[in-house]
Amino acid sequence: MRMKIVIDTNVVASGVFFGGAPRRVLEAISSGNVNAFATDEILEEYHETIDRLMKKYSGRFDSNGLTRFKMMINLIDTQTKIEICRDPVIKTYALKNKPSENLPLSVKGCLALK
Repeated sequence: MRMKIVIDTNVVASGVFFGGAPRRVLEAISSGNVNAFATDEILEEYHETIDRLMKKYSGRFDSNGLTRFKMMINLIDTQTKIEICRDPVIKTYALKNKPSENLPLSVKGCLALK
């Protein structure tokens, strides 16, 4: 059974622009030795990062590697919403305010928001 992975954006960017171990990960995906998965949101992050880095490192860009990599990604539909807190009072406060004004949610049963 092939390994199933989700690749961090930094690994994709390093593989496309600089080579080394990150490029070998992309090559393993392109050759079908590893199954890579991503959501639309992750793919969007890949694109934003690559577009930003192309302006800085255009001479190092491996467009063939990126194209092969994108063709081999298994797209996952996000169906689950994560509840930030089971306490409805705290959750309502956190959702009504600007992120910078949110309480530090260190209450048991809540996810930490930054």
